[in-house]
Amino acid sequence: MHKEEVRQAVTTIETSPLIVNSTVGSPWSAYPRHRLGIPPLDEIEWSFYKNWCRSKKKVFARYAKKHAEDSGKSVAHELVRIRKYCTVVRILTHIQICNTGLSQEKAHLMEIQVNVGSVFEDDERDQETPHRWVDPHDDTITKNNFLILKGSIPGTKKRVIDIVL
Repeated sequence: MHKEEVRQAVTTIETSPLIVNSTVGSPWSAYPRHRLGIPPLDEIEWSFYKNWCRSKKKVFARYAKKHAEDSGKSVAHELVRIRKYCTVVRILTHIQICNTGLSQEKAHLMEIQVNVGSVFEDDERDQETPHRWVDPHDDTITKNNFLILKGSIPGTKKRVIDIVL
């Protein structure tokens, strides 16, 4: 603003370990190309339905069937394609809302952008396991003491916030 340096407020958030639900890779940041959905827990499935009680609860049923038939070969193939073609990798994560002591049962999804090299430095079996636990303070997601959360601010403008850890 007015060619002056603008400072934005930064909020420090203490969270429990995150659960990685799926990986999304895109060749450039605006358009996602590959989607890899891993069957989520019940508290994540709540966020995909407007009315949970009336729903048939069949979210990710087709993917679970395909994943069970191939014994995970399709997931490994998608991870190889993400490693080869994508420049931006994001992971969909959530915390276990039942452990927070709140009466809410619906978990909030967060999309965290990570570096492509740091995603695949871990063992391949860790990347293929669904519901992998990630500690944001100790894992490779944080770089230079910053964690970038996209889409975590409600409203029409999806801004990027930096959280100092």
